Amino acid sequence: MPRHLDILNPHLHSRALEKPRSDTHCAPIDKLPVEILGKIFVQCVINDFLYSSYEYPIPAEYDAPMTLSWVSRHWRMVALSIPLLWSSLVIPSQFKCNVAPAMSIVELWIERSASGPLFFHLQRSHRNLLCQCDRAAHTLNFLIRHVQRWKFITLEMEEPTAQHFINLYKTSVPTLESLEIHAQSNYCTQSTTEGIIATISSSSFPNLRRFSWLYRGISPALDTIPWSQLSHIRLNNIMSIQECLRYLGQCSHAVSIELENIAPSAEDLLVSSSPTILPNLQYLKLKARSNPMHLLKQLLTPKLNTLFLNGGWGERNCLDALPEFLSLCSVNTLTVVQQYIPDEDIIDILKSAALEWISCLKIFSQSVAQGEHRLKQSDTLDDAISSRLVFGVAPLGLYVGWNNF
Repeated sequence: MPRHLDILNPHLHSRALEKPRSDTHCAPIDKLPVEILGKIFVQCVINDFLYSSYEYPIPAEYDAPMTLSWVSRHWRMVALSIPLLWSSLVIPSQFKCNVAPAMSIVELWIERSASGPLFFHLQRSHRNLLCQCDRAAHTLNFLIRHVQRWKFITLEMEEPTAQHFINLYKTSVPTLESLEIHAQSNYCTQSTTEGIIATISSSSFPNLRRFSWLYRGISPALDTIPWSQLSHIRLNNIMSIQECLRYLGQCSHAVSIELENIAPSAEDLLVSSSPTILPNLQYLKLKARSNPMHLLKQLLTPKLNTLFLNGGWGERNCLDALPEFLSLCSVNTLTVVQQYIPDEDIIDILKSAALEWISCLKIFSQSVAQGEHRLKQSDTLDDAISSRLVFGVAPLGLYVGWNNF
């Protein structure tokens, strides 16, 4: 089935709707059971946004699902009978600068989604010398009327939009399971950002399970976020190790955690405390400005299955604590990304007994390309390790490792 069902002349499809049709001339696809045709429609919409840079469809007159309702009366009936086709949408930055047209199509989408759960991503309004509209704020104000249907939402905050969100303070939204917030000081004041955090912390979202906080710079503290109820966490803002540990100490139900922009302070490197236990964690991604091991060695993760480490320029022995950490958990997939890792450190990792049970290992570094021959010919690696070594290329660059899946 073609990915797009665009009809270039809107008059053609309007006349097609008016033209009487007899059963004897019914198109073969119209003879399909409604359930099957509905599944085809859903897949058509999915295919549309799978090839875009967005996670949901953009409400548009000349894309599915809108075009699906133009083909025939039968198709229109089926398209309008499936709220799922209309319940997911992304409003991009440059979406219809004029507020009225933007709101009309969003309102149509929400109306056709009936009473089903809503999934949406609202980007900041695009502003330039020709356009200074508050389209995003108007859109969020409208969507708040349907707040009891929110399920998975992403909000890119700016001052007017944030104020509408802050008005939800202590408003119960029991359906919301996933919340992703993008913010930065260029668009929101310090007090507004604190208001956003207070709203998230106010018991407004009792069933929130997935939380992402992407803040460009150093954000206000997140201690009051309901960490204990979250299963999936992503933080991308400048954080010290002690700050990370304060949050992680409350994440008893987390199964997936991604921490980016970890910036160890001088105090972090001097302070040592008892390990922070994450009893249910299965996936961990740490991205630090220096060595992620400074944080990792202070964690205890007995159920960890997948570990992703991304650091800066590595120093000699910077990964010495990794084997000990791995010996205390059940990691099956390990990825290490570092700008430079000395050959000796790579060899030490490959030789470690703690890696014996790791099925998939990838070490990305500039030194892999420079030292590929030396690693292959190293007399310190036994035949069992050398025989399964793989040098490959992935989006992150050249890696050495193995894959036993």
